Amino acid sequence: MALGALGGERGTLEAPRVSLEATMRAALVLIALVLCGPNAADAASPAEGDLYGLWKVTSNLRQVVGTDEVTMPMGAHPSGVLELRPDHRALYIVTAEDRKPFSKPPTPEEYRDKFITMSVFAGTYELVGDKITFHVEVGQFPDWVGTDIRRTLDLHGNVLHYVNPRPLARQLLSLISAELLVPGPAAI
Repeated sequence: MALGALGGERGTLEAPRVSLEATMRAALVLIALVLCGPNAADAASPAEGDLYGLWKVTSNLRQVVGTDEVTMPMGAHPSGVLELRPDHRALYIVTAEDRKPFSKPPTPEEYRDKFITMSVFAGTYELVGDKITFHVEVGQFPDWVGTDIRRTLDLHGNVLHYVNPRPLARQLLSLISAELLVPGPAAI
């Protein structure tokens, strides 16, 4: 899916599609590695400079701990970006696939649906080994502001996976995958 907002002088950027089956298989393997602990994989931590740039979000998966139940809360092909800059600023925006335009005039249900089919935050980040901590300064939810979002990173070439190191309150593991679109210090 093209990112029209990134068009213009740079042209339209498009990332190759990965099959749903391959995405789910990769997600389950990564989740299993995370559950087995920090020594489960001997992969080296990503170099900080390798993370700088604009990443296209390619999947957003959740797994109920202790089950094979995997869901895609943003659909099979979410739209979104993660920007990581050398000055340690971060921006994350993702929306569900197939979001429809508002009717004229919009209904309260449409506003609710748009709100729950997106995730947005911005702030700073720290990288220690294979762990990234986002310090949220602005977020979709007021509860996020002033909090930290911690994730474990797994970088393979130009594909980045990050997963919450501990299950969420509802015992969910969350895995986000992204593909590098613009290396280095990018600006949206």
